[in-house]
Amino acid sequence: MRVGQINKNAEAVRGRQIKRAPFNRSGYEWHPAESEVYGFMTSGMARFDLDNNNVRERSNVTLYRRGVGPTNNVNFQEVARRADGFPVGTGGETAAPTPTSTPDEPETCVEPPVPETENNTHIYNGSADGEIVVSGAVDGRQAYDEAIGITVKDDRSISIALDGDEAFLTSTVAADGSYSGGYTRTVLPGCNVDITTAGVINEDETTGTATANETCAGATAILDATFIATSITQPSFLDQQARAPRPARGCPLNIILAPIINFLLEDN
Repeated sequence: MRVGQINKNAEAVRGRQIKRAPFNRSGYEWHPAESEVYGFMTSGMARFDLDNNNVRERSNVTLYRRGVGPTNNVNFQEVARRADGFPVGTGGETAAPTPTSTPDEPETCVEPPVPETENNTHIYNGSADGEIVVSGAVDGRQAYDEAIGITVKDDRSISIALDGDEAFLTSTVAADGSYSGGYTRTVLPGCNVDITTAGVINEDETTGTATANETCAGATAILDATFIATSITQPSFLDQQARAPRPARGCPLNIILAPIINFLLEDN
């Protein structure tokens, strides 16, 4: 099958399609014959050998008696073929032999059951690094360094947590591997900080940024942080998206809670 192809025409059953001896060689091309039984299956990529194949799997084999239909009786009399590979007969047409086997028992093709979809969990662990700058009633700056845990599932759901705490952001990963969201933290009574997060998943790595700019209690707090985290497993949906270049290091996450409280309460 070519990429995106779901069927083949009947004339594809011939030596030229198989492309290998003894079905196809100089001066000879095998052609199917009426009443002969053939087995058909679909497999992963297997052109001549299994080098660089995409998956070592195949469907069940279905038997088909040429000119009759599906069968469960493999017995047949092979039709004589000419030197060029066509069945014996006028103009290369099939010469129907006299059946020597018992009649076929009609059989309905039954597809194997579709396996249940698994929603596996993949944990990306890493760190969020940046800086918090406070100005106004108090001035100061402090390095931001937090452990980050990002949980991604095969259904594209994602949640982010810091230092083992409960998830503070829940979102969905887009088709291109990106995700975004926002959340609010209360750092002082009546003082809420809105934090914007954006990131992208690229195979076994996710990166992102977290930013905030809020005025509280006479002081302005600005957060600018990036994060990077890696996982030993990858979500299945990554197999269905085009690979993009890995972004430069930098991505979403942060919590201002303790650092901002320390700044705002200093000397007060």
